[in-house]
Amino acid sequence: MHFIERLLQKQITIRQAIIAGFVLALLAAGYAFTAYRSNWFPVNVIREVRAFVGGDGAAHQRTLMQKVRNDLGIAPERFLHDRVVSAGTPLQDVTAPAGLFSEDRALPKFWASPALSLDDLLMIYGAFEFVDARFGIVMLDPRSGEILRQWPIAPGAETGALTKGGVEPSNGLIATSFAGNLKIQDFCGASVFEAEREYVHHAITFLPGTPVLWHWDTGDAVKRQADGTELQRFSIVDLMAANPDETWLHIRLSPFAWSFSEVDELVDWRAVALGTKDGRPVSEADPFHVNDLQPVPEDFPGIGAGEHVAISFRSLNTIAIVNVETLDIAHKIQEGLSRQHDIDFNDDDTVTVFNNRNPFENVHISGWQPGQTHVTPVFDTSSMRHANRAHGNHTKYGPESFVILDYHGRVYAVENGQLVLLFENLWSSDQVLELRNVWTFPRADYERHVAACGG
Repeated sequence: MHFIERLLQKQITIRQAIIAGFVLALLAAGYAFTAYRSNWFPVNVIREVRAFVGGDGAAHQRTLMQKVRNDLGIAPERFLHDRVVSAGTPLQDVTAPAGLFSEDRALPKFWASPALSLDDLLMIYGAFEFVDARFGIVMLDPRSGEILRQWPIAPGAETGALTKGGVEPSNGLIATSFAGNLKIQDFCGASVFEAEREYVHHAITFLPGTPVLWHWDTGDAVKRQADGTELQRFSIVDLMAANPDETWLHIRLSPFAWSFSEVDELVDWRAVALGTKDGRPVSEADPFHVNDLQPVPEDFPGIGAGEHVAISFRSLNTIAIVNVETLDIAHKIQEGLSRQHDIDFNDDDTVTVFNNRNPFENVHISGWQPGQTHVTPVFDTSSMRHANRAHGNHTKYGPESFVILDYHGRVYAVENGQLVLLFENLWSSDQVLELRNVWTFPRADYERHVAACGG
């Protein structure tokens, strides 16, 4: 105030005022730069407002009015997509318990070929507009089209972001990541473990036949028991330090980032984000975007001794298979991958990948063999007009048989290249509700758990 008073009284020269203004401008610029890189106020507020008004990613562009309608509970606008129509099939309504779905939505549709060989049930995770919840999991009998059971998630959470989940049939465990939180429940719906995390997303996979899972948490791979006990944790920076010659891991690091020798742990990925797209930071909070963390079955042929997990780095177009005891990268797959997601190590000793192939308009289910650095097409989804810029997963259940999820509201199965099953999560005749995961669930396990739950 004293400076301003002196200025008004003309006791400060124009030259002094210019110098003072220049110094203030430098200080403001310095704070703005630091605030941008460190997400200080008001940068985070500006970004949230901009994302709300203009859209928050290629997979979720919505107008302001659509978001308002969604957040007021009028319609699930954030989770609606244009229906993808492929080869004509005689679809019929699913058989669902009375009062399960909101009256605002159409019933999901279903078709199965008499030639369908799949005997397992399907668990499907997505936006379903139940009467009392927007999101959840349904158990579908793919032979009859009947919804046998459902697990609504987060009742009343109209704006939460569903991400991915995992299922362990033998133990009846169900894990979901919702709005950054991890929730594990049993088949009967009772809570086993819940934890709030800043960024639990995408990758949640159980070790088959065990109550142990791997999941992704911020920049860390985490192994924990279903009761929440943490068994192991390692970060991408740990991988970099353990594999100094694998410099492809450094591609998303900013030239302003500090050296590994000067930091024990990176906790703020925004500090190392590199590049912009349409004037916005590229994946500023998640530059590597791990979207699958798949444990490798013990003694899987060609992988090597020790426990391994496969990590799918979407934004690096790379899958790394890591020995979790030494953190050595035993195998890496890069050639032929494009924004890939799900990688599976199958019971028949094959390895398959849900390969999104963003620039090429259609997804491939691709195959890989240990020792190779590339993938080869196993099934081309162009006959299903399946083009996912994000998300998607698959399960192999026979020699040439796959259940495939299109997050634009479809689950379908193919055998020897032919469509044998189609499920559409219709909202209306021309729009569908978003889906995120599909898993197979053996009928024997289902019947055993239903009996244990009392029906």
